[in-house]
Amino acid sequence: MTTLTKVFIVIIAVLAIVFSILVIQYTAMTENYKAQADQNLTRATAAEQELKGQASLSAIAQAHQSQVLRDMESQIAELRTQLATQTSELATERNKLLAEQQKGAALTGQVSQLSGMFQTADTERKQLQEQLTAIRQQLAALQGENFQVTQTNQELELQRQLYEKQIRLLKEQNVSLEETVAKLRQRMASPPGQDQARTAGSQGPVGSAQEAQAAPIMGQITEVRDSLAGISVGSAQGVKEGMEFIVYRGGQYLGKLQVREVQPDASVGELVQVQGAIHRGDNVTDRF
Repeated sequence: MTTLTKVFIVIIAVLAIVFSILVIQYTAMTENYKAQADQNLTRATAAEQELKGQASLSAIAQAHQSQVLRDMESQIAELRTQLATQTSELATERNKLLAEQQKGAALTGQVSQLSGMFQTADTERKQLQEQLTAIRQQLAALQGENFQVTQTNQELELQRQLYEKQIRLLKEQNVSLEETVAKLRQRMASPPGQDQARTAGSQGPVGSAQEAQAAPIMGQITEVRDSLAGISVGSAQGVKEGMEFIVYRGGQYLGKLQVREVQPDASVGELVQVQGAIHRGDNVTDRF
């Protein structure tokens, strides 16, 4: 209810009271003034009660409006307080945002600097990688040369051993031939009756020389399994357990084989000091 409405109601009430008084006066001037006066009094009383009720309602409405206004003013004050708080918080957040933006700018500069450093480091890494590749290639070439030199040394060592064995055999054969020639000269110089006795007495040294000139045992690898290998010679060729054979291919030294088990026509041994891949068909000998 607005203030204008309230004023209007009050005016109507005053006019009603004035009108009631006028009616009462008018009625009192008539012949049946008492009945009319009572009637008018009743009406005036009812109007007064009605006006009092309306005034009470107006007061209640006004009190309600006042309370509503007070509540709204309280809410406005609270909203103003919240607005001030939010404004302060917004200013704080803006300051934080500005600080974060400054940090972001600093980090961006650091990232740019680190990116340049990374590019430099990557360039150096590529250069080092190229150098490492070149060194690895040189190392591989040197290893290949070293392997060839080692293989050549092994072949030369094997040839040296072969030559030494041949020289030793030739020396033994030379000694045996010299002994044989000396015995033949003695037989030619001695009387005929002493030939048989000297021949019988000379069989021992000749037999020893023949044993010294016995041919080396030679064979081939028949099978290879891990560190074990089979050879094509056995006890029938004079192989004994514990003997050691040299394994070779052409002029290349491959390793040694120590006999562990002997059969008549074959033997099995353990490969030791291996210096190359040993396959079926490689040669073996106990000596050169």
